[in-house]
Amino acid sequence: YKTWLKELELTPKNQQVLGYIQKSAEDLRDQQKQKTETFVVFISYNHADEVTATLLKDKLEQERITVILDSASMQAGTAIKDFISKSILKAHAILSVVSVNSLTSGWVGVETINAMFIKDYFPEKKFIACCLNTDFMEDGFMEKANKKIDQRITAIKELARLRSNNALRSTDIDDEWSRLENLRLKLPDIITYLKNDLGIDIMAKNINANFHRILEAIRD
Repeated sequence: YKTWLKELELTPKNQQVLGYIQKSAEDLRDQQKQKTETFVVFISYNHADEVTATLLKDKLEQERITVILDSASMQAGTAIKDFISKSILKAHAILSVVSVNSLTSGWVGVETINAMFIKDYFPEKKFIACCLNTDFMEDGFMEKANKKIDQRITAIKELARLRSNNALRSTDIDDEWSRLENLRLKLPDIITYLKNDLGIDIMAKNINANFHRILEAIRD
């Protein structure tokens, strides 16, 4: 067939046919390439920012990118910590919805710390910061964030004290206490990382205007 094509007389009509065949072959190669290049993205976010996280999920899935989002992907009976670790390991990119909410959240802190740690050992993984606000760039943000974290730690400590006085255990709140203490310790490193990383602005309508930058960061 290829020999026959090469031997065709180059009339305007035959050139049109050859052009159509070449274009069809290129389209087929592109389709095959898209099928083999499957990307998996884990979205890290605070549940106060769930609307934005869900919007990102929907837009990414429209681009045939597999998205791991706890509200949609996590099965009942799965330990949250295990889900986070496995999701980060499985993902090609970790997309972090950065906000005041996320930077003062124990669980998101765990996800961010894990992502930063794993990226040191798996440099091919990408950590993409998508900023709902840029408060973390302000000089006084660390103090404000620590104050919010400390208020929650103080509330947990007081609850643990009251339970102890009544001979009750506090294991259900000890885990959150531990996560917040770890976040408090690691927050300066997280902020430094974010300040040195080129984040993508997804504030308000910018999520649509800058979505192509998210796709480029994932696929690059």
